[in-house]
Amino acid sequence: MIAAWYATDRLRRWAGPGGTVAAIDSRLRAVIEDKAAFDALLEAAGVPQRMRIPCVRVEEKLPSLAELRRRVGSKRLVVQAGADSGGRGTVFVDHDADLGVVVKCGSVNRTALSRNRW
Repeated sequence: MIAAWYATDRLRRWAGPGGTVAAIDSRLRAVIEDKAAFDALLEAAGVPQRMRIPCVRVEEKLPSLAELRRRVGSKRLVVQAGADSGGRGTVFVDHDADLGVVVKCGSVNRTALSRNRW
């Protein structure tokens, strides 16, 4: 038996015929942990808007900080790029220079307001 965060073909090969990989399927993980699609996932699950953190999905070129603040309704933003765990791809944005870090992360991103003590 191999225990892991998520299953991969490599782990399945290592487990061998009849072996077990105790992990979430990588395709299911990609859906659940897709930060840019998280709000849509919550909406599809019936979570009311008032219980979700305001956010926007950005697929095109990243807008200016002023435009992102206008869309989200917050001065401090959290931008999450890609589908990864452990905080990689998450950037707290307070200044225009912070957006340069976001651009390096690439991928579709989710931009949300930052809440203290959330």
